[in-house]
Amino acid sequence: MGHKSPAFQFYPRDWLSSSSVRRMSLQERGAYIDLLCHAWMDAGIPDDDAEIARLLQISARTWRKLGGRVKPMFGILRDG
Repeated sequence: MGHKSPAFQFYPRDWLSSSSVRRMSLQERGAYIDLLCHAWMDAGIPDDDAEIARLLQISARTWRKLGGRVKPMFGILRDG
């Protein structure tokens, strides 16, 4: 088994032209790119809002505000 690459591919044109990304606020996009990095390093992100908030180093309240647009990007269904 080989070593994991130290990087993942990122395509700025795809990022900037994505309608899903463009509808996000700057803070939501920051959370999304941070979570993409965590997902790459850890083979996914937790399905736990409190743990995601800890990873992002933000309050649970702030994550509740951001998560509605960010979580679906990872295939995580919104609660309720």
